[in-house]
Amino acid sequence: MDEWTPAIIFNSGVLAHAIAAADQFGVFEELDRADSLNMRLQDYAEQDRSFVRHTLELLAIVEVVIEVDTDVWTKGAMFDQYAAMKGFFSWLFAGSGAALVYAAHPAKSSRGTDPVRRESGIIARSTGDFGKAMLDPVVASFPEVAGANKVADLGCGDASRLIHIRRECGAAGLGVDLSSEAVERARANILSTGYRQEIEVTVADVRVLSRTTLDPDVDTVTCCLMGHDLWPRPTCVSSLREIRAAFPNADRLVLLETVRAETAKRVTDGIPSLGYEYLHEAMGQYIPGLDEWLEVLPDGGWRVDRVVPVSVPSSTYAFICMRLEI
Repeated sequence: MDEWTPAIIFNSGVLAHAIAAADQFGVFEELDRADSLNMRLQDYAEQDRSFVRHTLELLAIVEVVIEVDTDVWTKGAMFDQYAAMKGFFSWLFAGSGAALVYAAHPAKSSRGTDPVRRESGIIARSTGDFGKAMLDPVVASFPEVAGANKVADLGCGDASRLIHIRRECGAAGLGVDLSSEAVERARANILSTGYRQEIEVTVADVRVLSRTTLDPDVDTVTCCLMGHDLWPRPTCVSSLREIRAAFPNADRLVLLETVRAETAKRVTDGIPSLGYEYLHEAMGQYIPGLDEWLEVLPDGGWRVDRVVPVSVPSSTYAFICMRLEI
């Protein structure tokens, strides 16, 4: 298309990174709290102060912020839209930026061997950010979750989903995450909400879950946006069976996953479709399609009861599953 000039594409990339940087420096949080941001009053290091100001100037291009006085900024017309989606920007450009940089060096690249450490703390925070608004209410709305007594959330991140389920549905919770940094953040969040007795979190690998975890009180398992980490297919099958072994009385699995898009890629595709597939391709990580999930879940011991499309993130579905007798 004529309007996608090299300059527009290049500058769009810079602006996308600036959104992530603004999120990491607390710009969105401060403007939500106080409705204005006075650079002279912010506790930035001197070398950061100039960068943050330049970042704000970039955000002003797309009307996220407006400078109303020297070094005083307030919300622009597009603030709410970008604030709602900022977690996706931070997830890709701040939490996973090193992986993208590394992948662009063919001589260094070793896809599939995880050569670059992603920022698990940033990823936990950013996925929790968009999860609270877009995913957690969806998960809690399913009768299988709303009626649960105890929910195990695999890939729990900062525990925002378990906190939401406890608050809205009354279920106790067990969070499992491979990242110790994410679990530390989750424990802090749980403590701040007063649910220390009702929700616990632990560091564990879902692929070998039964070796470290056994909880007969869990009756429902949720897994959001990390199921692709269980592939390739044979590993996924064994992981799904590990979940059955670790939670012998869990008869419901709600797996919410972004799948590989089957249509031609377009610049107008919803967030985070292009970035999601590009990042995982850069890391040598396979993204299964919808049909592949429908085939692998029964082989792992879970009958797919129904499939529910989720609007955001794009190309995402909730697989509502029941335990099979095998």
